[in-house]
Amino acid sequence: MGYLIRATRDLNESSLMGIDINAANLSFCREHRVYDKLLKHSLPTLPLKDKSVDFLMCTEVIEHLTKKEGLKLLSEIDRVCKGRVIVTTPNIFFKNPPGEKGDVHRSTWSASDFSKYGYRVYGLGLRMPILVSDPFLKIKQALYYFFTPVSYFIPEIGGFLLCVKDHG
Repeated sequence: MGYLIRATRDLNESSLMGIDINAANLSFCREHRVYDKLLKHSLPTLPLKDKSVDFLMCTEVIEHLTKKEGLKLLSEIDRVCKGRVIVTTPNIFFKNPPGEKGDVHRSTWSASDFSKYGYRVYGLGLRMPILVSDPFLKIKQALYYFFTPVSYFIPEIGGFLLCVKDHG
């Protein structure tokens, strides 16, 4: 996301900061000079001053925290952000295959979870598992594509949630 922002926006008076716990992700971003500043830090706390961020994106992160940690993260986001916040998350629980120790999903978030905290919530796609090995993959991808205009307005049926909150 940082690369897309850098490539499509005038950042003359701004800087991009990336926060991640994964050293490989940070190394990649450092090598490709995506961000102006990188921090290795684990969530749910944010090592930033109150109301010091104009725009904050938290993409595909909150589901890797427990529900309690996720609520703490949302509070931290409110504390540090003085502008727009965008949070994205799957609207379905993805269980890791047996033996895989990668990025484990620890919670599922609903549109109503975010609405309670003042977010406007939009849906993307259709709420169903889509796995590369699925024999119906192409059909599911087509349904995902065609249902996005509907799930945008009815996020409960979306495969992913796009949550937006404006501070100030």
